[in-house]
Formats: sequence, structure tokens, C-alpha cells
Amino acid sequence: MTLARPASRGCRIAPLRQSLSTLRQELSPLLDEARAAVDRATQGIEGETAALADLTERVSPKALQEIAHLATLLQREAKAMRHDFERHRTAADRLDGLVGGARLKLQELRRLARAASLVAMNAQVVSGSITVSDGTLDSFAKDMRDLFSQMAATLDGVEVRMTAGLVRLGALRQTARAAGAFALSEVVPCIDQVVTQAQTLSVDRTLPSAATRLQAGLGPLQPRFDKLRADLQGGEAWDLRLDPVDAALARAAAASGPDRGLQTADAAQRLAATAAAGLQVTDPAAKALSGLGSRVSQMAETRTSEGVAADRLATVQHLTDGARMLVDRLARLKELQRPDPDSAAGDTDPSSLMTGVVSGIAELAVFDSKMTILGLNAILVSSRIGEEGRAMSEVSQQLRNLTRDITDALQDLTASVNEIADCSNDLPAAADNDEAGPPPDPAREAADEISRLADDLGTSIASTPLGKGDSTLGRDIAAGREALTGASERFGRLAAMAERLEAMAAGDPVAAMDRPATGSVPPARRAAG
Repeated sequence: MTLARPASRGCRIAPLRQSLSTLRQELSPLLDEARAAVDRATQGIEGETAALADLTERVSPKALQEIAHLATLLQREAKAMRHDFERHRTAADRLDGLVGGARLKLQELRRLARAASLVAMNAQVVSGSITVSDGTLDSFAKDMRDLFSQMAATLDGVEVRMTAGLVRLGALRQTARAAGAFALSEVVPCIDQVVTQAQTLSVDRTLPSAATRLQAGLGPLQPRFDKLRADLQGGEAWDLRLDPVDAALARAAAASGPDRGLQTADAAQRLAATAAAGLQVTDPAAKALSGLGSRVSQMAETRTSEGVAADRLATVQHLTDGARMLVDRLARLKELQRPDPDSAAGDTDPSSLMTGVVSGIAELAVFDSKMTILGLNAILVSSRIGEEGRAMSEVSQQLRNLTRDITDALQDLTASVNEIADCSNDLPAAADNDEAGPPPDPAREAADEISRLADDLGTSIASTPLGKGDSTLGRDIAAGREALTGASERFGRLAAMAERLEAMAAGDPVAAMDRPATGSVPPARRAAG
């Protein structure tokens, strides 16, 4: 009977020893996982804090004010562009009627010139039927014929120059219409959109505020995570504290074999003390879990800020895309303002297209005075001839009538051409490619700068874990918490093992047998811990 009790204790100590070995094997990788997760989370905090500091610098009021300034410049350019292209389009529409009227007046002048040629021929016929000894009549007819021949030649030159000028002016009108339609339907609305997006972004302080709040929230977590990491590094010390328990269990198992029992109650007490000292390892785990709980709560702020960053990144991307689109449309507008060289060869300056026509009309005006003098000569010649000069008097009257009509036609054509020249000044000058380079384009320069700033800002946001929306802090913390939760379960089983050993040392085999092998720390031990 004296050997049965030690044997019974030996039977209970052996599985405890095996359980301790199993728990040590299970606990080691769990602690390694927790340490790795916390290390990653700590590095993530450091990286995100640095990225947020850079982000708040890049979305500083200075950068946003620059975007706002450029938006104001673009807005002013859009207003001027709308006014200019409306004026160009109105001038092109008005020139349609003026050019048509000028062509009709040129045709009328051509008709009068042909009539004058007929009068000259009639004068030649009349002069042939009248005999004048001094040849005055023949000389008069010859002068009339020469005058109208010169006038016809000059009129041909004016018509050629006017036709060429009107053709080139027509190309400019077509260019003005196409450029105006594109500017008013595509460019100006695009400018308005870019201005609206830029102004919205420039006054939005949500992103800097969220970044600042998150940066401030991450700061205090750094020392907490340093402490958590230090606690987890104590896993090796825990393992060392379990070595004496393992050795004591080995000695107890050997001492309670079939032929020997536990020698004294003191030996049992020493076993219990060793077990209590080695198995009271739950405090670091509790602290670690508490720190992780706080960090998981903080992740709600991180997710909120990530959402803000994603929204602002979308706004910045829209601004970048809009500015680039505006640059492309402004370049297209420049192309539309450059007339087709085949249809608009020669001078494409609207203010000088009709200069040659005006000078040609001035040359025609000289014939007005010559025709007046010729008409007076016809009156003198007919009066000298007497009764035979009646036919010449009719020629003289026809000449005076034609002179009046041609004078009126020239004045009308001159007024029409001058009006065309004035109206053509409201057309845009064709884009040139001279050696001096293209003229300044404030709208395109502002759009280029907005595109650069927005692209830089978007790149800055997207380069941070906050902007990417792929922060690993949450996943790292969840992994660490899961690992430590598993470790906590093992700690509970170690505590239960310590309770059973205490019961055995106290000589209460029934309590030791009834003590559960797994579970959490009893209230009394938790309070003591």
C-alpha cells in the first residue's frame, strides 16, 4: 500500500511533463510570429510617419496657393479667350456680307468700264464721219480710246488683286470660324473645369488635416510599440524560466517511480515553488494584448485617413488629367489658327490683305478726273464743229453720264473695301513659325504648370502607404494579435499545470486529478499575478 501512492503521483507527473514539453514547442513559433508582426508594424509606423511628414509638406498652403494663383490666371485667360473668339466669329459672319457686296460692286464697275469702251468706239465712228481740217476730232477719239484702254487694264489688275485678297480673307474667315467654334466648345469649358478643380483643391484642407492627425496619432504609438517589442523579446527568458520546471518534473517523475515515492513533503513543496516561479508568465502576454488592442483601435483613424487620401488623390488625378487635356486642346487650337498653306498662300495678315486693293482703287480714281477733262474736251470739239457735231454732243453726254456713274461706283467700292479692311482687323492673325518662335501663350503655360504641380502632388500622395490604401499596419497588428492570442491560450494551460502541481504538493491527489489541464488562469492566481 505504501508504494501505490507514489506510483499514482508518477502517473500524474509524467503527462504533465509531456504537456509542458508540448506547450514549449507550440509557444516558441507563436512568440516568433508575434515578434515579427510587431517588428513589421513598428517599421510601418516609422515609414508612414516619415511619409506623412513629407506629404504634409507637399500639400502645404504654399503649394496650394500656387495652384490657386494659376487657376486665377487661367480664369482670366478664359474670359479674354471667350471675348476674342466671339469677336472673331462675329467678324467672320459680318465679312460674308461685306465680301459679297464688294464682289457685286466690282462687277458693276466692270460693266461701266465695258460701257465706256463702247462709248469710245462710238466716238471713233462719229469722228470718222466728220471732216475736221486740223484733226482735232481724230485726236479726241484716240485720247478717249487710250484712256478707256488704260482704265480697263487697271481695272483688270484691281480685280485680280481683290480676288486674291478675298480668297485669302475667306481662308482666314474659315480658320476663325473653326478656331472659334473649337475654342468656345472645347477649350473654354475645359479651362472652366480645370479652374473649378484647382480652386476646390486649393481651399481643401481635409487632406493636410487628416495627414496631420494621423501623424500625431502615430507618434505616441512608437514608444508603446517599443515596449511591446521589448516584452515579446522576453520570450527567451520565459523559455529559460521553464527549464527548472522541466527539470523538477523529471526529478519528481524519477523519485515517484514504482519502487520509490516522493521522499518528503519538503520535496513536494520545492517542486510546487519551482513550478509557480516558472509558470507565472502571463503578465507580459496580457500587456502585449493590451497594447495591441489600443493599436487596433487606432487603426480606425488610419482607415479613415486612407479614405480621405484616396478621395483627394482622385481629385488631384482629375486635375492632372484636366490640365493635360487643356494643354492638348490649346495645342490643337494653335493648329486650327494656322491656315492651310494651299488655300491661303501669301500674306495672311488680315490688316494687309486689302491694302493692294485699296491702292488699286486709288489708281482707278485718277481716271475719274481724266474722264471729266475728256468730257469737257468733247463739248468744246462738238461746239466748234457746229451742226455736224450734234452726234459728238451725244457722245459727250454719254461720256459725262459714265463719268458720274464710274465715280459713284468707285466711291462705293472704296467704301466697301475699307469696311472689309476694318472688319478684317477683328480676325485673328494666322499663327506663324518665324525664327523668333511662337508668341507667349499664358493659358498654355499656366496649364502646363498646373499639370506639373498636380502630377507632383498626386505622385507624392500615391507614393505613401496612406495614398496607396495598402497600409500593412492593420494586417501586421492582426497577425500579432492572433499569434499572441494563441500564446495566451498556452499560458492559460501552463497556469492550470501550476495549479495541479500545487495541489499535488499539498497532498490533495483528488484536487490534482480534478484540475483541468487547459484553461485560463484562475481568478486567485490572476489577482496574485
